[in-house]
Amino acid sequence: MPTAASNPLPLENLGLFDLFAPERIFVDTDGDGCPDRLALFIGVHPQLDDRGMWAGILNLSARLAAEVVRLVRPIAGPLAAAPVAGPCLLVYKPSQRHSAAAEMIRLAVDRVALRGNSPVALSALLHTLAVADSRKPSPLSGWAVMQSDSRRSDRIRAIDRYGTCLGELRLTLPGASAPRSKPQLRECDLLDVGRTFYHSPNDVSMTHSLQLSVELPAKRVAPQLGMALSEVVVRIVLEATEIVLPVATVGAPPAGGITLRVSGPARGPARIVRMDGPGPGVVLRLEGD
Repeated sequence: MPTAASNPLPLENLGLFDLFAPERIFVDTDGDGCPDRLALFIGVHPQLDDRGMWAGILNLSARLAAEVVRLVRPIAGPLAAAPVAGPCLLVYKPSQRHSAAAEMIRLAVDRVALRGNSPVALSALLHTLAVADSRKPSPLSGWAVMQSDSRRSDRIRAIDRYGTCLGELRLTLPGASAPRSKPQLRECDLLDVGRTFYHSPNDVSMTHSLQLSVELPAKRVAPQLGMALSEVVVRIVLEATEIVLPVATVGAPPAGGITLRVSGPARGPARIVRMDGPGPGVVLRLEGD
């Protein structure tokens, strides 16, 4: 049973740098001061199909891709593809075998496992890692386990290897902030990626603000589809100079821009169908079996 620290530290936000040091995630290979290679890999359980967790993985992938200029491998992939060396976040499917709603276990300096019994709590944890502003790590160093608080869904406890509670960190729950609408889309030509997925305010060619949103289906997301969507999102984000998170949502995203609406399994070949709605923006429906 974890014991409380005698002098708890002030509450801070959980961030990605509480898991791995910034220089371990973003690597500057040419010494110019700008990160040009991403070292972090997200390993995903081969049976993970929860849509909220996949929204978190897509948003975390987008956030990581926005920080670098190129990639040498996919950000997200199967657990079995996780490299031996380098930082890895291993995401397991929810299971009632685990006592905590959500927890992160430090397996090694560069290896953290995310597991739990609650898809909602696990989704909140992934969402936090994606959207939280983590310019610096919290002062809660030396943690071995981070475990969700059963009393408050927006808190997570940091526990050391002796079972002592080092303190609590704040989570950013999905839907906690109002979504920002995107500019009205005038054209939609999938062969012209630059004009379709990016917006340049006042025709400033150096600014490419991402217009893409991904709306996940009402039920489950097949693991193969989730990994493919992650790759699509990452490739589009790489060309953007500005993004607003979340990119992926469960349910309707904010108005405007271009929305890739992923439908559930349906008979027929895979296809993309344009669906112009009454509001601003364009909806592209991805369907098929």
